[in-house]
Amino acid sequence: MNKLRLLIKNSNHILLGAHVQPDGDAIGALVAVAGICNFFNIPYTALLEEVPKRYKDLVENLNYAQNYEGDFDTFISVDCGDKTRLDKDYRVLFDKANVTISIDHHYTTTNFAEYNYVEQEGSSTCELIYKIIKSLEVEITDDMAKAIYAGIVYDTGGFMHSNTSPSTLNTVAYLMKHFKLNYPQIYYNILRMKTKKQVKVATIVNNNMYFIKDGLIGLSYISFEEMQEISATREDMSSAIYEIKNIENVTIAGFIYPLKQNQYKLSLRSDNPFNVSDVCKKFGGGGHIRASGAIIEGDLQSVLAKVQSELEKLIDYRDEQCSSEIR
Repeated sequence: MNKLRLLIKNSNHILLGAHVQPDGDAIGALVAVAGICNFFNIPYTALLEEVPKRYKDLVENLNYAQNYEGDFDTFISVDCGDKTRLDKDYRVLFDKANVTISIDHHYTTTNFAEYNYVEQEGSSTCELIYKIIKSLEVEITDDMAKAIYAGIVYDTGGFMHSNTSPSTLNTVAYLMKHFKLNYPQIYYNILRMKTKKQVKVATIVNNNMYFIKDGLIGLSYISFEEMQEISATREDMSSAIYEIKNIENVTIAGFIYPLKQNQYKLSLRSDNPFNVSDVCKKFGGGGHIRASGAIIEGDLQSVLAKVQSELEKLIDYRDEQCSSEIR
């Protein structure tokens, strides 16, 4: 970590960026790395297109902007597995930087920066940044602790996902021991709080839900017209996948919603042994073994058909492997 320390301390101004439509782990990571910059007295600007309401409390002391036109020499990307996942304007800034750094934990990360700090087995980028902070002997502030906890809570699904490890719980235990924060409120804001539009989305998702492969695969969607009818946004889609995944016996859940006419976002979740990142990579996306996403062009029915076909192959391959072992 000595190299990272030097890279940060030798910077004149650092830009911080995360993937498009930043989630709890991405925003938490931005705040935590901003804290590192503050510790070393290095000016920074965090780049954020928008901050969803549930994360507003995390960024109240963060220096952030939608655009940046000043001087800078270093770009640190967090929670972003590929440069194409940065906003297109932020990619331009990334390419202009003298020094590029990536801190990430995605299974499909491409090590696109000059210096890459990656832990693919980690629960979250925030947990990895916590380890970096401890290695650099940086003092953790309340804002940093809140952000790290929020990021871990988000990416572990409230410690319910299989990426939750003893290391993850030890990190949270350290934070809870040393920082007197309102942890239940943070947890509620990140995972439990629902807008009225999210409730409407959940109703549509449940109405459109269907199952294949003896109920092992659950799929649902919201059409462009349905999304317009309730004036829903991308943020309102954030918890929809769990309406499907929480159904009994569903081991692979898929949710599709429109970004615009004939362009859809796919979200997949799975249980062991199904690797949904392989499916998303076929559509140009990626993420984690058990939680991945992609953007797919086409009309709704063709997108559903493509996704269903690929998910059925996962089940068929598993069945073939089991048959081979029996023989």
